[in-house]
Amino acid sequence: MLDNKGADCSLLSFAATGASTTVYATEANGNPSADFDPEKDEGEVQYLIKWKGWSYIHSTWESEESLQQQKVKGLKKLENFKKKEEEIKRWYALLQLVIWPWANVF
Repeated sequence: MLDNKGADCSLLSFAATGASTTVYATEANGNPSADFDPEKDEGEVQYLIKWKGWSYIHSTWESEESLQQQKVKGLKKLENFKKKEEEIKRWYALLQLVIWPWANVF
């Protein structure tokens, strides 16, 4: 089950999901997305998942598809996170339209 704390989102390599993306696995084996270049390589949106009942060291990067395949509980939390991120992006864009023209005045 997903925990509602500590969410993050990034464009990463298709192969980099699950246990290989935990802190201790990347320290031992290296980052599976180290060679990934979003400018050149095709990737997918992945979310840093804090698993309920596990410490942050066990958090993993997961795609929405990998979470659906695992049939995890708590996908509603992911949907809420995505909605919140979209709302923040809309507010940021609005602020740029309203405030940015006045920034050069002062």
